[in-house]
Amino acid sequence: CVGKYCDQLPVPVFPTSFYETIICLMLFLILWSIRKKLKIPGTLFAVYLMLNGLERFFIEKIRVNHRMNFFGFYPTQAEVISTLLFIAGLTIFILLRRRASGKRMVLTK
Repeated sequence: CVGKYCDQLPVPVFPTSFYETIICLMLFLILWSIRKKLKIPGTLFAVYLMLNGLERFFIEKIRVNHRMNFFGFYPTQAEVISTLLFIAGLTIFILLRRRASGKRMVLTK
């Protein structure tokens, strides 16, 4: 191997793709283990969005990426997207729970 493409990077970096693979496998196992406990349709998807958002956010903290100015904060683009994923998952989760509790109230009356 010869040339700039094969040379080592000037700054040591974390093997984030390896870390992400391991974490995503753990997330799969968590989601697989709770899938039957979640009775409300769509809740598993909401939990996935929240966990995936958290995973991406923390992986991005050790990844070397360009940072942007976002209302005085300096996140990477992936950190902003992962925050939006978490918020979307939390919103879906809350809406599904409220809708399910509303249906139960109607059925008991």
